Amino acid sequence: MVQDIRQNQLWLAYCKTKGYKILSIPTKSTKTIWGIAIPIGFFGLKMLKIQRAVVDPDWLELKRIKRVNRVVSTIIEPQKINSRNNYKKWGYRLSNFPYLATKTVVVDLKQTEKDLWHKLSENSKRLVKKNEKLKIREVSGEEFLELWKPNSKIWTMKLIEMEEIKKVLGDKSKYLVSYLGDEPQSGIILIETNNTAYYLHSFTTKEGRKTGAHFKMVWEVLVEEKKRGMSFFDFEGIYDKRWPQKKWLGFTEFKKKFGGKTITFPGCFHRWF
Repeated sequence: MVQDIRQNQLWLAYCKTKGYKILSIPTKSTKTIWGIAIPIGFFGLKMLKIQRAVVDPDWLELKRIKRVNRVVSTIIEPQKINSRNNYKKWGYRLSNFPYLATKTVVVDLKQTEKDLWHKLSENSKRLVKKNEKLKIREVSGEEFLELWKPNSKIWTMKLIEMEEIKKVLGDKSKYLVSYLGDEPQSGIILIETNNTAYYLHSFTTKEGRKTGAHFKMVWEVLVEEKKRGMSFFDFEGIYDKRWPQKKWLGFTEFKKKFGGKTITFPGCFHRWF
């Protein structure tokens, strides 16, 4: 099973650097799930996010933990649900405003490299071969951000966030940029958990959109992450008609060309107090 980044200890340690409190949430099973309590406003009030857990919380214990930590708003975005009736019983309602992607594509890296190649779309194979001279370099957060900012239409991380990620996660995080000659083509922020590589953020330059070099970059990253012992590669979000964002349609088409499996999550559940 994919180990989600939001239930990974290193990622939780990074969240702690942002001033968030990490909370251990008991369950009825042997598993422990984790939440982050985010300060909001005055009087020590907090928002609690429990994201991508694979089991339901112990609802009574969760209520106690929320009271102790002055939580006034709770978001639960599970990988899967054990009992939807319990969500309803404890006052959690499906929200129209999810914080995380509600669908993703995951490539199984346990396959042979030959099988991975076979499952690529024909267009992907053509562009991988066309860009055979592509080189990929690992760069600093500052170098990555200098390229990311002019090639992002909406949002980028702050430099201090990128530096903290590298400081806390070490070689489990990479800022990768692809080049044809000296011309940058595209970039990927890659994060690893115990068994899963995450395509956390990416960009493509104007030149890269012409060459299609990002297909070659993603292919090379898939092969490298397989060699590093990762079992899965998560593209971290695609279009979902349940909560449609039309601007996601373009990159959704791209992500589906690498032979991965579409994973659908239950959605975002919210409760006040």
